[in-house]
Amino acid sequence: MHVWRTRVMPVAVAVVVGVLLGLIGPASEKADNSVVSGVGAMFSIGWTWACYAFLIGYWRRSKIESSLLAPLGLIAAVISYYVFKDLHTTPVPGIPSASDDSVPEDTKRQLVPDHGGSPRMDHIAVWAAFAVIFGAPLGFIGNVARTPGIGGLPFRLLIPVVTVFEANERLRAEADTQVLTVTLNTVRIGACVVAVALVGHTVWSWRTRRSRTEERAEIGTSAKHL
Repeated sequence: MHVWRTRVMPVAVAVVVGVLLGLIGPASEKADNSVVSGVGAMFSIGWTWACYAFLIGYWRRSKIESSLLAPLGLIAAVISYYVFKDLHTTPVPGIPSASDDSVPEDTKRQLVPDHGGSPRMDHIAVWAAFAVIFGAPLGFIGNVARTPGIGGLPFRLLIPVVTVFEANERLRAEADTQVLTVTLNTVRIGACVVAVALVGHTVWSWRTRRSRTEERAEIGTSAKHL
């Protein structure tokens, strides 16, 4: 039971949540509701995946475990993302598919199957490599962010800063619909609120600890005089 709780369960949770993260974005794109599609699109961009890796690291006490589970979960997310997209690829009218009997065999080998074909292994390989390269440091940073007080504050602010930066860049380059613009602005405002809350909580905790230390010192001084 101890091995299950300390070894198997963390791996299972990281993989399952990673799979769900990879499915939310492409699944939401299939929805007819523009709001659902806009919100779902937020789960297909960098900050949500970075936040996931960060939280995996924050969740675990061991730095080594954090650095291993974060990329593992991201790899699961990458695989589920591209498998789902591959299975639900809609053929483009006018472009021949691999299932078309009129297409020569040499040409078929260069075409993507309509449905049920093999995943896009080249994309999976590339993004799995990125998952390892960036996932391990993000998991480690998430673990370091557990450090209480001002020491851990810069690490806790990483995800809000990344979120605001990416939202700003996407607003300049991709916000071509009202739903996407509103969603990105909401995400940006939310990240700023989280950053302010983290700074405020850290300052409040520091002042509280300082006040308690001063009170103990005063009590100790009074006790000596007695």
